[in-house]
Amino acid sequence: PTMSGRRNVPGGRADDRSHRRLSAKHNAQLVLALYRRALQIREERLGPDSPTVAATLSNLSVSLSLPGPDQDVDEAEKFVRRGLQIRLNTYGDGHPEVAH
Repeated sequence: PTMSGRRNVPGGRADDRSHRRLSAKHNAQLVLALYRRALQIREERLGPDSPTVAATLSNLSVSLSLPGPDQDVDEAEKFVRRGLQIRLNTYGDGHPEVAH
């Protein structure tokens, strides 16, 4: 029993611990799925050349660059380059948002 006298009841402490044990793999997959969905929505709503889309591309590329089973540096590079091109087109070469 837990300190409250409850065993593994929904919402109890043991249940909370099991939720915290989500593997890093599942978390990484979830993050990638959410970034991909956010990218899709932002492209549809804001257009493919929006600075907000560029920021989402950057976040997605960072997640894809992390070591692990979902690592895909080629795809990450593609997203970084696309995001940079959007920033260049939007702000110009000398703007602080465009780092070379």
